Amino acid sequence: MYDRNIRKTALKLRVLLYDVPLSESTLVESIVLFTDGKANFGIKDREPLAKATKSMVNEIGRQVCVFTLGYGSDHDSDTLHAISDAGNGLFYFVENKDSIPDSFCDCLGGLLSIAAQNLVLTLTVNDELCRMVKPPLTSYGTESCPKQTYKITIPDIYCEEEKCIPIHTRLLAASSTAGCIESKAQILSCSLTYFDVLRCSPKTTTATGAVLVSKEISNPVIDKEYQEDIELHLTRYDVAEAISSATKLADEGQLESARAALHRCKARIKKSVVFGLPLARYFEETIDESLKGLASQSHYSGHGKPSMMNYSLSHYQQRSHGAGAGASSISSDRSGASPSRLSSNPYTNAKKSSMKFAYAKLFQEFCGKSILGIQKHTESSSPKVKMMPYYPPLVRADKIPRTISGYRVTDGNITAIDFGTTSVSLAYTTKGDKEIATLPLEPASKATRILNVIMLKREGTKVIVEAFGENAKKRFRDIKPSEHSNYIFFERIKMLMKREMVINRQSVVMSFSGEKYYLVEVIAFILKYLKNELIDHLSRSVKPLKTTDFDWVITVPAIWDARGKRMMREAAYLETSRKEFSENRQHKGLKLRKFLSVVKVVSSINITMASAGFFAIGFRSIQVIQVRLRKPDYKPPFSRASKISRTDAGYRVADGSIAAIDFGTTSVSVAFLTKGDKKVTTLILDQEEQSARVPNAVLLKKEDDGKIKVEAFGSLAQKKFTSMRSKEQHAHVYFERIKMLMRREKVVDRDTVVESFSGDKYYLVEVIAFILQHVKDLLIYHFSCTVKPLKTTDFDWVITVPAIWDARGKRMMREAAYMAGLLSGYGGITKFTPVSYRSLPLPDEVNPDRLSLALEPESAAFYSQETVGDQIKSDPDTAIIQHPTDYMVIDAGGGTIDITAHIEVDDSIVVENIPTGNAWGGTQVNEAFSKILEGIVNDPGFEKFLASGDQSQNMADIIKIFYTEFEGEKSLFGKEQTEEIRISLPSRFVRFYDKALEAGVKRKSGIDYEDDVLFISKEVVESELFGPALNGIIECTLEAIKANDNDLSTFYLVGGFGGCKYVHKKVKAAVEKIFHGQGRSCNVIVPPTPQLAVAQGAVMWRKNPEKIKARRSDATYGIGVSLPFKDDEHDEHYKFYNEEQEEYRCTDIFSVFLEKGELVQTDQVITISLTPLHQSDEQITIGIYSTPNLGVRYTKNTDGKSTVIKIGQLVIDIPNPDDVPRNERHVDITMDFSGTEIQAKAKYRITGEEVKTVCDFLSAQKI
Repeated sequence: MYDRNIRKTALKLRVLLYDVPLSESTLVESIVLFTDGKANFGIKDREPLAKATKSMVNEIGRQVCVFTLGYGSDHDSDTLHAISDAGNGLFYFVENKDSIPDSFCDCLGGLLSIAAQNLVLTLTVNDELCRMVKPPLTSYGTESCPKQTYKITIPDIYCEEEKCIPIHTRLLAASSTAGCIESKAQILSCSLTYFDVLRCSPKTTTATGAVLVSKEISNPVIDKEYQEDIELHLTRYDVAEAISSATKLADEGQLESARAALHRCKARIKKSVVFGLPLARYFEETIDESLKGLASQSHYSGHGKPSMMNYSLSHYQQRSHGAGAGASSISSDRSGASPSRLSSNPYTNAKKSSMKFAYAKLFQEFCGKSILGIQKHTESSSPKVKMMPYYPPLVRADKIPRTISGYRVTDGNITAIDFGTTSVSLAYTTKGDKEIATLPLEPASKATRILNVIMLKREGTKVIVEAFGENAKKRFRDIKPSEHSNYIFFERIKMLMKREMVINRQSVVMSFSGEKYYLVEVIAFILKYLKNELIDHLSRSVKPLKTTDFDWVITVPAIWDARGKRMMREAAYLETSRKEFSENRQHKGLKLRKFLSVVKVVSSINITMASAGFFAIGFRSIQVIQVRLRKPDYKPPFSRASKISRTDAGYRVADGSIAAIDFGTTSVSVAFLTKGDKKVTTLILDQEEQSARVPNAVLLKKEDDGKIKVEAFGSLAQKKFTSMRSKEQHAHVYFERIKMLMRREKVVDRDTVVESFSGDKYYLVEVIAFILQHVKDLLIYHFSCTVKPLKTTDFDWVITVPAIWDARGKRMMREAAYMAGLLSGYGGITKFTPVSYRSLPLPDEVNPDRLSLALEPESAAFYSQETVGDQIKSDPDTAIIQHPTDYMVIDAGGGTIDITAHIEVDDSIVVENIPTGNAWGGTQVNEAFSKILEGIVNDPGFEKFLASGDQSQNMADIIKIFYTEFEGEKSLFGKEQTEEIRISLPSRFVRFYDKALEAGVKRKSGIDYEDDVLFISKEVVESELFGPALNGIIECTLEAIKANDNDLSTFYLVGGFGGCKYVHKKVKAAVEKIFHGQGRSCNVIVPPTPQLAVAQGAVMWRKNPEKIKARRSDATYGIGVSLPFKDDEHDEHYKFYNEEQEEYRCTDIFSVFLEKGELVQTDQVITISLTPLHQSDEQITIGIYSTPNLGVRYTKNTDGKSTVIKIGQLVIDIPNPDDVPRNERHVDITMDFSGTEIQAKAKYRITGEEVKTVCDFLSAQKI
């Protein structure tokens, strides 16, 4: 409710609450007051308003909370805080109108997650044993009672919320323990009374606290874990007090004193035992944000004060509320780096967040607005154009008169060609003419504008223009069919150059007879014809002129981009000498005058920037894709990192034995190559079935000493678990298809938890580590039985990952490898860490250069090119293709679809496109079957069945159905060895569903049920099981083809799912349909053993990683920095004063390393030099950010919302024992984005040595 008369508004709401029937009195009742806090009528002063609020709440007689939302930068936050405090509610700072829905939803999300109200905590200290040194540290109402008793009143508490109240006691001489060595003494008793909102009833609970008292222990030692917990909450209260004190000082105009109070508090944190813990880092960040709010008195009044009041209240109450308490992103100073923006709010709880989101959806349904990222779409809705603010460029060139710069001014003859889509015309003027003349292009009709139609004739190896315009149309229509092969006909050629079409020098066009020619050459023949017509016309006049006597003009549409314009210019260059079409159109580029001459060509592969946004690789030109991605309003970044040679950064190249693990969603395989070997070998993982690729299933056993060992892996693990007795299952832990949790859309970090099939929870990274360790042990055992036994450390290790994975998923695999001991001599992980609220520590990075992550489609490309190349060489006469140089890899595995396009030049590879893909792998077929079976038995998720008895045994039946029975039948259907799928259902499953199963099958056409076997017809398998997954693969493939600039005609289909006959047939037909519709041919090839292509290709890649010369950056990457503030460049919103550096700086600047689509050379790394932000800093923390957009200049917008995503951080140790000045402590950081994962090194200039650098992508990040 909004009203300028605040008291009148409150009275209206009180009347409404009085009218609530008594039967509904157990509801959570609250008042939400939205106002600027300025009382224009009625009671105007702060204290009377607070008293009136308190009186109103007391008169109602029930628990009522008053929440205030202060709008705008000039609202009275003190008054609104006083009202919310009196009403046992919270205050929200609503900075602008866009924040209104978010604040309301956050407030209501909290109200809807209230678990208890009217909490009264009574603490009584045993006065015979101890004394309370000071009252409990809490901001809640505290009443002191006799006999060292305190009562603390807490208005309400949310689900999953905790309240920690430190108390300080001193033990007295333990006379009662005389004669005892040690005894347990009760020093504290607690009772908590509250109203249980969920059960609508009052409750009381009690607890006691005791300590061990000993005469012989003079200095008791507190457990480190408890000490840290106590210190954290003492520090939390200290931070809340410091921010509150700074707010009061700033209100009095004492900004310097306020800043000093906050700096003292921050210094106390650094000296505390909790320094470096996540919660302590959050405390420091809120202090840093508060310091920014104190930049000036005006900034404090408008923005700083409301935020600081929110921070202090948030710390006091351990509760997240309002945007001010949870913003996030860590930026770094360009001359230094340290946290300056908020990371994830530790007080946020999942229940409140879910309720907030639920209310946002409700709000959206009524208002049709997008809240919290929820989009409402209707068929009639159309995208709205959001006007972006204009940012002037950082650097502008000077302007001078054209004549001074040496540009030529036309002073002679001029010819202009209007090259239209349907027709052309030509105008000219010669020196001394006063009028512009148009050239008659149709001799008979004297028409000056004629159709853009050309008919060419072959004469031996040359081509001549036979006719043009309407005449060409008639001539081509009249020629005999037997003569068609002698002629080439084109009409409206310019239609191929519409703005939305991507064209380059290799773009081809099809003539009316179906032959392909280079588009630029066809245009050149037309221009040549028009030029010759003009010269011929003037040769019969009194002033015959040559071609070079003219300045030439060609008209182009204003909306054309640089490609279309460049195409016309190059066609004009070509026309001067073009007499024939280029041969070998598929693979040979055009050698154009005045273009490739600027490219430096050397004996080895060289990548240099040429004009017009092209890279030259050998003799191939590849367009710089980010130029095409940039929007018209693109603004260059304020700051860009430098690039240096990769060899200078000291990265290691493998020269010995290599082992690669293809860690797939559904299955795993291992390939290896030892020193001296010429061929890659795959390891047999299932000795019984002699299989090199086994299901990704692991059965772990709990030993008596708490250790864990792998009892079985692959299909053997499936068999053991599904046939295990009930009493045995409790001593085992079973996982299958663990990688499905790491799809691209899933946010994973080091603390991500996964549930085993028996319902227990474990850290995902540790589960992966056990699997990797087992696979490693199998390989080492294999070599122990040979003539050359090898150790773990003798190998360079490779783990394959999907190309579409982000940095978190890749880092997860790396850290799991460290835990598994792949890179060290010790055995590896032996126990699971109990899941708790504490974060897993970073594993030791031992020999990190000996581990590489290979992208699955790139690995498959290495394998496919080599195996297919060998097939072509062995019998070139029967091969349907020559060795491909432009090809696309479609890796269709169990979980993901990965697609990359490659160009091969001089035995080197460029990954031409940004990797694309989706989650429509083979497991989608299983999920589709699960949905059908769930529908038949009318039990979503089979929850009733799983809850009916022993969960482990019931889960074993589910595994048997989907991962054994169905997987086998799916494989047969994929091989086209069966036309229907038959699933034998376990007896327990059949007995439980019984009649529901029979009734459900009758409702479902195409499915029969007999003798506990489910029969699924071919029609249902194709349309409902395989159909959705195939549509996902085909759609993604066709989009990738459309987005590719090159003339691809070869496609490799690999992976366990992609390699099956049925999938190959369907994908091949879809791709061929598109190509044949364009008059083109293509080949969709499945290489030998496609299920092993990734593992073997990964070894080939690690043996020669330099073969890949460049990759496309899949996003824009950078860090947050601050720069000296420039009035003419930077936005005032980001201005702050740095006291230590004694200058105004601009914060939240996005310093760009790479832009999306940029071609990243594999022999280059990014480098940047930083110094610490403060003299006392001995560690630099730098947030790494990414965004799918171009032109982002700040890490946050002026509303405080992130414009980028924090994907990780660099943590660099920079000790300073000699107290070297801050500005001399340079750290040179090199980051490698060219490989398959982001890697970093840092060198401390003071010592000239590398310092410890952790590239952390797995600590929980805010998304």
